[in-house]
Amino acid sequence: MRFFFTFIILVSVFRVGFSQTKLVAAYYGENIPFLTSLSKPEDATSLDNNYATIGSGATLQLKFSVVIPANQSVYVKADGNGNTTVALYKNANTGTTDVDGTSIGGTVNFSSDIFSIKAGQESNAVAIKQGGTLQYRKVYYAYILPIESPLEFKENTIVACGSYNLIENLKYSYPQLKYEVLKNGEKISSSPNIVQSGTYSIRAIDPDNNQQVVATSTVNVTINPEPNYTLSTTYLIVGKGNSVALPQVQAGADAGSLTSVFRDNNGNVIHSIVIPATTPTGFYTYTVTVNNTYSCSDTRSFIVYVSDSSNPCPLEERVYASTQSSSVPLLLVLPVGSVLDANNAVDANLKTRSNMFSLLNLLGITTFYQELKWSAKIPKGSTVTVKLSSSSSIANVLGGISIRQRKNGADVGSLIPVRGGLIDLLAADNETYFSFTATDDIDAVRLIYGGVLGVGTSVYIYDAWYTRTKANGLLDNCNGNDVIDVLSGAGEYLKGVLNAASLTSFVSNQWDIADDDINTFATMNSIAQVGTYIQTTAVFKTLTMPLDTTLIVLETNYNTLNLLGDFLYIQRFLGDVKVGAPIYLNNPTLITLLNNFQGTKQAILLHTNDMPYDKVAITLGGAVSVLNVNTKLYEIYRKPYIPPMLANNEKDLIGYCSGDLGNLTLQNVPCTTFKWYEQEKGGIELNPVNIVSTIKNTPGKYTYYIQGIRYGCTFGKRVKLTIDVYQKPDSPHLNIQQGVTSF
Repeated sequence: MRFFFTFIILVSVFRVGFSQTKLVAAYYGENIPFLTSLSKPEDATSLDNNYATIGSGATLQLKFSVVIPANQSVYVKADGNGNTTVALYKNANTGTTDVDGTSIGGTVNFSSDIFSIKAGQESNAVAIKQGGTLQYRKVYYAYILPIESPLEFKENTIVACGSYNLIENLKYSYPQLKYEVLKNGEKISSSPNIVQSGTYSIRAIDPDNNQQVVATSTVNVTINPEPNYTLSTTYLIVGKGNSVALPQVQAGADAGSLTSVFRDNNGNVIHSIVIPATTPTGFYTYTVTVNNTYSCSDTRSFIVYVSDSSNPCPLEERVYASTQSSSVPLLLVLPVGSVLDANNAVDANLKTRSNMFSLLNLLGITTFYQELKWSAKIPKGSTVTVKLSSSSSIANVLGGISIRQRKNGADVGSLIPVRGGLIDLLAADNETYFSFTATDDIDAVRLIYGGVLGVGTSVYIYDAWYTRTKANGLLDNCNGNDVIDVLSGAGEYLKGVLNAASLTSFVSNQWDIADDDINTFATMNSIAQVGTYIQTTAVFKTLTMPLDTTLIVLETNYNTLNLLGDFLYIQRFLGDVKVGAPIYLNNPTLITLLNNFQGTKQAILLHTNDMPYDKVAITLGGAVSVLNVNTKLYEIYRKPYIPPMLANNEKDLIGYCSGDLGNLTLQNVPCTTFKWYEQEKGGIELNPVNIVSTIKNTPGKYTYYIQGIRYGCTFGKRVKLTIDVYQKPDSPHLNIQQGVTSF
């Protein structure tokens, strides 16, 4: 008896014309006694015209990646002749390429080109054995029809917090099918998520032929409220050697009794924030977990900035990994995957990426990795971030990636799975950041590809970095756009909404928002499905400080932006922490809508309050409704606050009599200085003293541009300033018109 340990290509689902959706057996085992033959067994694992050939005495076992319900038909497509028997098996370990497991009955003789078999208990493999002498059978594939699986609930009573995905309560479910929630026999939702208590059933739909199956039973679901609260602040500044009280947990309406547990950036439970004098200056992420009387909990983050009086303007810099290595194991002579364009993951270029590509179906059996290394140690407690994405059209494929910290060539700590939070709700082609806290003075991170990721799936690694405080408060490189990275993609508000059939629209040309060209644009088109969204996130080079403004130039198919309601909104971030609540277009405190900004272009002017941020995410999508919104996103850029010419005058038009204007000195703005120019771009810096002496007694209109300077580099675009000196009968007068919404 000979066993060949060879992995195969996984094809989970294939759609043929208007036929039913099929789920093919994903991998195989083989038993080839002496003087028997079995050729190309891997060709029997895909829905095409390729086939395996089984000779007399040989056995081919085709194994499924799912459990097949009792009494469900398993179909085998084959042709040829001879005495062939087929039996269902329950494998103890489907990861081997043996013919293994226990026969559970249902053995029959093969008698047609497409044959079905079923058994009275669960199975996950089918074995085809060729009998006779010098006889052969071609086997193309084995499959099940997911729509034929029984639609049964595991439990008839469910208690959940906030919402519940009914798919989680199904004994058998398949991402290839669509599911709808029913109440009293009527459809109430196009997604399997429910947010209200009640008695529900569920309907499965085959997207290929619209065949439908309704569960024969119902389930009683109780949805308890999640903790309703706000934090008094998500940003605290604490000097070295000082302490500060924790943010207040402010209960919302009908919140009931709340309890909270605060933890520092190392996960230690704390009751106040005490910063030792030796703590490095920088930003630290703390968390609070709030519980209510329904045993529901919610965890949120807030930022603690440890300040130093000698450096009042915080500047964080990224330190990128600079070298890489990879390892891809072989199975016999076949590599299980490959790492393409490997050096792109250590080039400090957030547009390029390496490609960790699966050549064979891993199925949790083996792994391969790419390791990214720094030239010096990363201090313990530092925040390490990896930018990554995937090629799969199924949400949460990044859950198959894990990170291992490394130090001096050895592993540190346990594996860190790339999952949790928003990552679990992302779909294909999303660029995302995944961050963790270094638990030792590490010098490398190893990204390990494994899990149940299928053949042909790519995980892309752009770069890895950690952040540290810049000692001299100056940027090393003033070149490039203020936006240093652009993230985009699709996601879901609740798990279970997205599947391969519903991913119909993404963001295209996202880097055009950061090319300093008002005529180029990224395209965002809304996904026509409740509970999904698309998003573009601009990552700024530095912090956006209080009084700064951010301008989002766009064009939509709605003449008035406020008609979009809550379907378009903005979320600010500091690192991975949300800054404040989402900003909807009806919030006059934080935004100004400019519906006629420039021709057909519109704009959203975002005002900064007392909390800094370094990312702005623009989101299209509705949790409970859908709008057809087509959006061109032209630019996202910032400008510093330009104070009025007089210390106590907030007007945009100021009149002076000749000789009254002593200077054009601007009020102090934290961390920012200003330069004057006559041109919108380029030109020679002007001295404000010389401007005054030149124009104050000469009637006419004069145009200047003010450029903000922060951390030694230009900050934002120049702001136009018009000075109107006019002659009055008694003396010349001077008016200064400051461009408030002129970018």
